Amino acid sequence: MCFRGTTESYWQQIEEMAREILRYDQEFIATSSHRLNNSVRLDLSKAGRTLDQSAFSLKHLLQGRLIHEQHALEQFHQSLKKELLLFRQLETAALEEKTSRIKNGIISFLQNNEQELINNETTVRMLDPAEVLRRGYSYTLYNGKAISSPEDVKDGDRITTVLQQGELQSIVNKK
Repeated sequence: MCFRGTTESYWQQIEEMAREILRYDQEFIATSSHRLNNSVRLDLSKAGRTLDQSAFSLKHLLQGRLIHEQHALEQFHQSLKKELLLFRQLETAALEEKTSRIKNGIISFLQNNEQELINNETTVRMLDPAEVLRRGYSYTLYNGKAISSPEDVKDGDRITTVLQQGELQSIVNKK
């Protein structure tokens, strides 16, 4: 562009050039804004589709992972169930064995005590004064008390001798 004329015309030309530059810049800004807007919409649309695809993929990935974890959990549950059943069987067997040992111990204890009781009963029966008298023995009393030594009585004391089939009254006359 070439400047012709007076200063005023120069200013008018500069002003017109400035307006033209401004119009050009405005058109450029509008076009750029429009292009940028379209580009952003396109990018947002692509991002939305990518996000939708990613969400879809993530959903299916997580569903697959969840199914896998549920399967693993079910296997662990079954394994734990088997282990607990085996543990219970072992503990039941151990308890039964201990119960059997206790039962056998009690039976043995009772049998031993029964034999001891039988022996004690036999001893008591044999030591029963009536049994002793039946075997021919006797015992002698002075004033209702058993005499175990000649020093327990003196001449003229009345004593009672107990036999199997009765009593004898005696008077001590010699020591």
